[in-house]
Amino acid sequence: MEVLRGPAAVAAAEQLGGGAAAYWRRVLGQGAGSVAENLGGSSGLLRQGEVVIPFTALSPESDASFASSLRTQYLLYPQEELHFLASERERQVARVALQGAAALARLASVDRVVQWSDFLLSTNHHRPDLAEHVKCATAALSAAYPKHALLVRSLDRRTHGAAIAALEAEGYLLLPSRVVYYFDGVAGGFASRNTTKRDRRMLSDGRFEAVGGAGFSAADGEALARLYRQVYVDKHSRLNTRYLAPFLSRAVEEGMLSFRGLRDGSGALVAAIGIFSFGGLWTVPFVGYEVGAPAEDALYRRLVSGLLEEVKREKLLLNYSSGADDFKRRRGGEPVAEYHAVYAGHLPASRRLLYRGLAEAVARGSASVFSGLLAGEIG
Repeated sequence: MEVLRGPAAVAAAEQLGGGAAAYWRRVLGQGAGSVAENLGGSSGLLRQGEVVIPFTALSPESDASFASSLRTQYLLYPQEELHFLASERERQVARVALQGAAALARLASVDRVVQWSDFLLSTNHHRPDLAEHVKCATAALSAAYPKHALLVRSLDRRTHGAAIAALEAEGYLLLPSRVVYYFDGVAGGFASRNTTKRDRRMLSDGRFEAVGGAGFSAADGEALARLYRQVYVDKHSRLNTRYLAPFLSRAVEEGMLSFRGLRDGSGALVAAIGIFSFGGLWTVPFVGYEVGAPAEDALYRRLVSGLLEEVKREKLLLNYSSGADDFKRRRGGEPVAEYHAVYAGHLPASRRLLYRGLAEAVARGSASVFSGLLAGEIG
């Protein structure tokens, strides 16, 4: 399996097809930093015949998005969510523990990894035949990056069972990540939920114009960036991916993402989602809306209702990521445990122990939350 970088990788990216090809050409040609201000690294492609698989070599960064940093996801992001703990003493103890662990993780270069089969998105897509390429990809990347661990993100047993088995057989460790929610347009059971039906009726009240495809132009880039930032950065965390307006303009023009949205009576864009499609799966790495809009506008509910209508009509499979657990369950979302897989077999013993310790600590710490979310007891 070849490791391609530079112009050779840009040329080969066309084999990814559709919006995925346009997106990865931009990452390869202009760098991940042209997509979002807190993405970085050096990207390339693995190639074997007609098969191409994206990868990015990363190094420790202080302000990295959780989509490109284990330290951010497991040690920095939780510090911003300590307010969910009821006890002030528990918050203080957890804060000290997380800060100490984050400092050690940085010193130990936990983020010196190569993420492969990875588009640097909040939820990543994989080839349906990923399992067949695990051994060759691992050998090629271990040789090309002897000081980096290898990481495959966004795996779940619902759609990646064979790949997980192949990764574990090759010596990868599984790290529990999140609980994500699937909506299966073929089975379509979610469409019969009372909550889903009520949301669908709301779409026909005429308060907003639903737009998609030709309803967007490059001129919407600034509005898209502003709406996204309101939700993911201002409302939640700067550790989420901070998309740039020029990228979003090009994403509209070149079909990197497929946008759906709502415009008010003046034509202003007030809400939007961006869909990424690859390997027979849809994900939604982009959501934005006017957070200060009146509650009766129900902008988020309208966005989701329109999305689920399309998933059912076109018989698609949607991985609608994590968060808003109760909201997604009430609309028929199927909760599934997601994992990352990390390989350190080619690294010194101290680095191997680091990742094994991280995997064990995360498994212990997430066990009760995972089981609660999967059982519908937390949301």
